[in-house]
Amino acid sequence: SVSETVAQDLEDADADMLVQGWMLTGVDIARDELEEMLKFVDSVEGVKRVQETVIEIVGDEKVEQLDSQTIWEVMFKEITDARIMEIVTLQLKNLMATVNKEMDVMIAENSDVQDFVWTDSATDLGGVWGRGKAEKIGLRMKCWGWSTQLQDILRQLDTSLEKILESISCHPEILERSRDISCVCINKLIENVSNSSSSSHVARTRVLQSLLPLSPNVTKFLSDQTPVVTKHIEDKQSQLLSAWLSEQMAPFSRSLAELTPSCCLQALPAWDEVTISEAGDSGDSVTSTIGVPASASLPLVTSLLELSTSLHRQHPTSLPASLLSSANTMCLDAIIQFYENLATQTLTQNFALQ
Repeated sequence: SVSETVAQDLEDADADMLVQGWMLTGVDIARDELEEMLKFVDSVEGVKRVQETVIEIVGDEKVEQLDSQTIWEVMFKEITDARIMEIVTLQLKNLMATVNKEMDVMIAENSDVQDFVWTDSATDLGGVWGRGKAEKIGLRMKCWGWSTQLQDILRQLDTSLEKILESISCHPEILERSRDISCVCINKLIENVSNSSSSSHVARTRVLQSLLPLSPNVTKFLSDQTPVVTKHIEDKQSQLLSAWLSEQMAPFSRSLAELTPSCCLQALPAWDEVTISEAGDSGDSVTSTIGVPASASLPLVTSLLELSTSLHRQHPTSLPASLLSSANTMCLDAIIQFYENLATQTLTQNFALQ
């Protein structure tokens, strides 16, 4: 009962193309529904079970009309991979949000995040005087261990990352795509610790120090971004320590300002006599005896002692050697600048000598 025209059209039609077009149309229609259904799966393990079940139903045979791909590859793989990426991204963000919150609480409650112990060393205290300088022996303040609370936070972070890594071990492309997210999350943690206003600069530096070296699981997530993150942590440490040092110098400079010509008696030092011999115009030796201060003035000694005490409260030998050099330089600059300004004023001889 088919007319000749219709029969001719059927003969001219490409049946394979018709079937392929029909199947692809079905894929497009089903895609949105599949995405909505997968939203109810909230774990990578759940998505894997969906994958196993679907493959059991549709099989894993390649279909010629689908460019020799399986039905799973055409209809499900892209959608499931996207869902896995969404789950991993959410897990990483939630994990780092929890770590950030716990870090904030810890820093606010406990500024001393590190215990110290004196250990034998060939540097520092013993290396600057006496027998220790010759024999290269001495003591050094080293970190004995991080606080229990900080260790727990970092341990939980590493354990959680290990679980996420295990869940995507069969999806290297997901891990590759997760690296940018991981880098953003870790950098956010670094910034959060650095910008916390609930603790001192040194306490925040200690927390950043505890992150180095980066744990194996963090390193796996970051991959080639690891050196960049490490450099970021070190830069933040340097900034915090520099800010802390500037804070210590501010009261030192203010205390120096108390030394004025009007406080001559307060600044009066102990005096020693020094004999100076020189040749006179006639060629005869001329001897002069003058009084000079035996020590720095009391206000200067007091200011230096207060600065030293403030620095030693933070165990300075455990800080970078470059920071201590900067402290010496800043201290000398402050003293020189103050005395240069003082020298421009009219001073009595006794006050000028001290």
